[in-house]
Amino acid sequence: MRIKSLEAAAAFVDRVGIAVAWLACAGKHFGSAALLIAPRLLAAAYALTGRSGAAGDFREDELEPLEREIAEVVLDNEPLTGPEIRRLLGTTDRKAVDRAVARLQRRLVLTNAGAAEQAQGWRAIRQDLFARRWRKSLRRLPAEDEARRELAVAVAAATNEVSAADVAGALGWRRKQGELVLTELSSAGRLTLRQEEGLQLWSA
Repeated sequence: MRIKSLEAAAAFVDRVGIAVAWLACAGKHFGSAALLIAPRLLAAAYALTGRSGAAGDFREDELEPLEREIAEVVLDNEPLTGPEIRRLLGTTDRKAVDRAVARLQRRLVLTNAGAAEQAQGWRAIRQDLFARRWRKSLRRLPAEDEARRELAVAVAAATNEVSAADVAGALGWRRKQGELVLTELSSAGRLTLRQEEGLQLWSA
């Protein structure tokens, strides 16, 4: 498929879901690997945080002191790069800040927000508050159970068949959680289940 415009790219990302494309939410939101999430899935992903979707809702979470300081400094400013965050916090501990940013991304507090040129070296990724950057997508958050079902269907639809372990790995869940959601979906007729040598496989 050849994508010829930004509009076509956005439609492609929205159709595929979690995929490699642009005009999507980027970050390490479901584990240690960076991936892109279609805008239509953001409300479901965010609903699992249990937070309201307001820019400062991270204050509802129990964060480590450094995590909270980073979130607050990003809230008070435009999207910031790692060096800018360290400068504003008055620290030179790059590893500690990078680890805290990664944890905040997994909790959907921060997300990637483009890149900035630096005087030396590679471009630096900017960090913004997830809820601020994607506020239009978070206006209506589904219930947690439906959010899990929506995400599982998206993973199943992106390939021919998935196991519970596949879904759990893609979404950062435990395998038992993935199996429970997939079983609910097949019972409701939203996914098809088959057995192969004792392995349960689901397809959209």
